[in-house]
Amino acid sequence: MVALVVILIKIDNTPLQEWSLQIQPNSLIAVLTTVGKAAMMVPAASCLSQLKWRHFQLRPQRLGDLEIFDEASRGPWGSAVLILRLCRKLRSQFLTVYGLAILTILALGFDPSAQQVLEFPLQESKLTNASVQIGRADMYFSKGFLENEIGNYIWVPNTDLLALQSSIANGASGSVFQPFLACPRPASTCTWDTFTTLGVCSELQDVTSIATPNCTQATGGASYVNCTYTWPGMLDRNGSEDPLYDDAAINMKWDPENQIIDRGTMLFRSITRYLSTVDFQFGTFKAVRATTNGIPSQQSGGDLAPPPVAVFSGTFTWCAQTYRNMTASPIGITSFDRIDEPLTMLQTIVDRGDATNNMGPPFHTFVANSTGSTFNISRMGVETLPSYLQTLLTSVVYHDQSRPARIEDETLQMGYALYKTDLFNMTKNVADAISNQIRSNEPVGDNFNATTVSGLAFFQEAYIRVRWPWMIVPLAETAMAAFLLVISMMFTRNQPLLKTSIFAYLFAELEGWKEGDLRVSRPPTQEKLAALAEGMRARWEYEQDGALRLKRDSI
Repeated sequence: MVALVVILIKIDNTPLQEWSLQIQPNSLIAVLTTVGKAAMMVPAASCLSQLKWRHFQLRPQRLGDLEIFDEASRGPWGSAVLILRLCRKLRSQFLTVYGLAILTILALGFDPSAQQVLEFPLQESKLTNASVQIGRADMYFSKGFLENEIGNYIWVPNTDLLALQSSIANGASGSVFQPFLACPRPASTCTWDTFTTLGVCSELQDVTSIATPNCTQATGGASYVNCTYTWPGMLDRNGSEDPLYDDAAINMKWDPENQIIDRGTMLFRSITRYLSTVDFQFGTFKAVRATTNGIPSQQSGGDLAPPPVAVFSGTFTWCAQTYRNMTASPIGITSFDRIDEPLTMLQTIVDRGDATNNMGPPFHTFVANSTGSTFNISRMGVETLPSYLQTLLTSVVYHDQSRPARIEDETLQMGYALYKTDLFNMTKNVADAISNQIRSNEPVGDNFNATTVSGLAFFQEAYIRVRWPWMIVPLAETAMAAFLLVISMMFTRNQPLLKTSIFAYLFAELEGWKEGDLRVSRPPTQEKLAALAEGMRARWEYEQDGALRLKRDSI
């Protein structure tokens, strides 16, 4: 048991793979506890057998007690019988006998307790030989919107453009492109320290409560109405807050009877504009959605009331994204905290002739005001990528029974998706899809100048853990066995050491009984002999000739 404790102390909270023996830890524990239990039960049985002679030496006892002691030395059942049969004799000299009987019974819990000592929980351990990377960017040179070497806004034909455009469209439909990530197996978790990267951020608000409709009623008995929605703070493509610009306001038309050609009844309309004069920001997003069937209602004065609508206003901006507590698995990113800061343009364009320009075409420089960090973006990325977003997210959805006589079919039916989707999630997903493209290079990212940030990898490793409370029973029983062994040796030190010897029964005579007192009817059985012994009281004594006798009690 001392060896077992030493081994448990040594292996506690160590990786299972560091176990170098051929035999498994649980098997070794089982071997040691089996040896320990055997070493405990052998003296327990011997002590019970030796104490039975003392039992008859102190005072006369029933001969049947010999069998009770003998059965108790054989196992838990006999020990339980001994406690029940001898419980009336609660004298101090029986306490050791009771202790040994209880010890034999408690030994039933020795093996189950030992089997619960070890557990093998999974614990994260650092993986030292893994290359853990995640994409980031402080410079964006678009692979899709690629300008020729002259730098005159001429596209270079490439296949990367479709991949970028598809990624943004997928983001609008809810499938967001993931940034470059390397978290190789057998890693289960990868982490990164705080880092900042260039990205695109979005902000969307429900401005229904502050939007003001300016409606024009039909004349001459026609049943249609036009409403232009404006709200405080809205911006148009020219950076003006003047709501008279068509690009600033958003117009909805309701003509349920199709009385005017190319008018129809709108259920949804969204407009995205590139703000080239507002620090080259990405642009605005505005949308109006009919919350009913889109049919105007008739008022008491004869005018038409536009149907109830929900109005949304938002922006897309270049921003610095600071990631904290970033974790990922080999499948993808699992969690992070992010702080966004809009960027301000420094109003400088570095030409290809500038020695500091390693990107090729001209690029714009943006700065994060809080840190002074700068981010460079190619001119095609700044001025052409938002134009594609404008094309993608500008759409109209008409009522299926009130459509213009002639309407151009959209190749990509984005309007239907925007009409039904959660616009808050949609704008966020589009911004994230573009940001993740900017943070990725090969094989499917859009940034020639994307870099990576190194992180740490952890894997789930089985550890050996000792549950010390389960060692209480084996150790307590071992200590109890050792104590009772010493006590038994002290009590019986002046007696002949007979223990379980059957010769003591053969050579000892029953003295004081007549021959007829010892007869039983044929066939003799254990029950008949036990019944006879119950009525016989004897004492273990030495005769004058030195022989031991079980002498009949004269009382």
